[in-house]
Order: sequence, then structure tokens, then C-alpha cells
Amino acid sequence: MANTILTFIFLLSFSKISHSEELTIPPLNSLLSGIENTSFSFKEHSLLFGFNSLHSCLYVGKTAVILKHYCYPKKSYPARAYKIISAEYGVIDFYEETLPSGLKKRDITLSTFPNHLREILNFNLEKSSFALVNKLVEVLYLKNLPSCWSTNRSFSQNAPEVRCRIEDVKNFELWSEETQNTLNDDFLWNSLMKKIDHSLRD
Repeated sequence: MANTILTFIFLLSFSKISHSEELTIPPLNSLLSGIENTSFSFKEHSLLFGFNSLHSCLYVGKTAVILKHYCYPKKSYPARAYKIISAEYGVIDFYEETLPSGLKKRDITLSTFPNHLREILNFNLEKSSFALVNKLVEVLYLKNLPSCWSTNRSFSQNAPEVRCRIEDVKNFELWSEETQNTLNDDFLWNSLMKKIDHSLRD
């Protein structure tokens, strides 16, 4: 396993990303339908890159993996979050945190576009380990690729915000509408989180 991970890191660090093709945001509803129709099995839990104290749990499906943050030790936390990694949909993060004011801050982030992920993904997600997924997350972060995010409360604007770090993203208007409707509606947001959680099998 150690040799596999070292090879993986070496290949990722030299992988080239094409920035010439048009980037498309997959519809949120399409992603959720795919999650609903897939069963994800628990693999293991450990510290994920970027998290210093609380473990994330890895769940593996046929074409995607889900990382459930704040899953261990098992207790109540003021935040809940999931990271979905899929060759079809890219890397998508769902995050909710209860602020001291009582406001529930919610974010949906497409941190890696699917075509960028496919260019560097060199292992079968269905057979992935926590160590491999952890290194993938680290390398993607260090590559600082284009991303889009939608939030119900931006700290800089003190208002809802939807933005991308790149121009001319296809389907942006649809994604913006879908995500903002979900983030600002308690029922839609909680339904989304339940769909993800119900797909996970311990």
C-alpha cells in the first residue's frame, strides 16, 4: 500500500490540467439523484487533510466516494459536512455551521470541476482507501484549481453570494438558482442532507 500511495502522489504532482476547454457545472438535482440511487459502504475513518482534530468517515460507492466530516468521535457537533468525489460530477462540498448568533451558515462548493478531476484521477474510486482519497484531496487543494461556491451568508458581503473563480462557466445560472433555493430553504436543505446521509451504510 505504501508503494501504491507513493506512486499515486508522484503521478498526481506531475499531472497537467487543461484550461482550454469550456467548464460546465453539473446540475445539483442530477447529482442528488445519482446519490439517492447509489449505496455507499463504510470503509474507514481518519484525519483528512485540512482537518486537525476530528475524523472524517470514508464511504465508497461504485462510481463515487463520500467523506462525512465530524463523524468521529460520535457526538453532537455545531457543524455537519460532506465531500462527494465523482468523476462525473467533480468534487462537491456541502457544509452547514451554526454560528454563535444562531444563524445556520450553509455552503455548497464545487471545488473541482469534473473534467479537471478526470484528468488527474488515476485510481478506481470503488477500490479506494482513506489514504489514497486523502492524498487526492491534498493534491487538488495544492493545485488551486478553478472553483465555484454558493452560500446563504457571505462573511465579506453579509448576504447570500454565488461566485466562480473563472469566467464563462456553462450552466452557472441554473446552478446558482438551484443552490440558492436549497441553501435558503430549511426543508430543501435538510432534505438534501438526509438524502446524502441515507445513502451511507455503516
